[in-house]
Amino acid sequence: MQSIVELSQVGKCYWMRSEQAVALHDLSFSCAPGELVVLRCRSRLARVVIVNLLMGFEPPTTGSYCLFGKSIRDYTDDQLTELLYTKVGVIRKDPVLLSQKSLFENVMLPLNFAGQERADGPARALEALAEFHILDKKNHLPEWLTYRERLAAALARERCKRTQFLIFDGTMDGAAEKTREFLVSAAGSFTSSNCCVAFVTESNTLSLPGARTISIS
Repeated sequence: MQSIVELSQVGKCYWMRSEQAVALHDLSFSCAPGELVVLRCRSRLARVVIVNLLMGFEPPTTGSYCLFGKSIRDYTDDQLTELLYTKVGVIRKDPVLLSQKSLFENVMLPLNFAGQERADGPARALEALAEFHILDKKNHLPEWLTYRERLAAALARERCKRTQFLIFDGTMDGAAEKTREFLVSAAGSFTSSNCCVAFVTESNTLSLPGARTISIS
């Protein structure tokens, strides 16, 4: 089975004045459909860099990164934008929701932005809301939701668009036990539908059942 994500000897460097700062060095790993990986980062900077790299915001300085079987360098900006609306998603520690849109409208956003005028769009959104137990909140604004409900809304949005590669960006760092259990359960629902899931964390102790753990130096 072809990997969704494949990094080979990836390095990422930045120049600050006349000095070179190495953010990533010789990183290699792959993630296949239905697989769960934990990426342990040594610092907040490393976490931010790896998330930006995985989402295609920044290409590697050295090595290769293939996403859906294609080098990240071969995607145009428009193609990368389309991927983010259709196949690649991220769950932030502070979920990003539009404050003036209802929960239902927030979940529908990727389909609208991607120009996917689908007859089944509303039904998909309602199904996703129900899966994460927030269907009764569909007309609520984000400010009326609890933290866990906002996480659930972000997850429902990714489910609605049928995400195939989902990144959890720092969501486990400092999270309460109940939140961790909720996120692990949610990740399992995505991997069971052949989504590749990556938890990116600053913790050097995080491990999850059934996950492959990679320490990033």
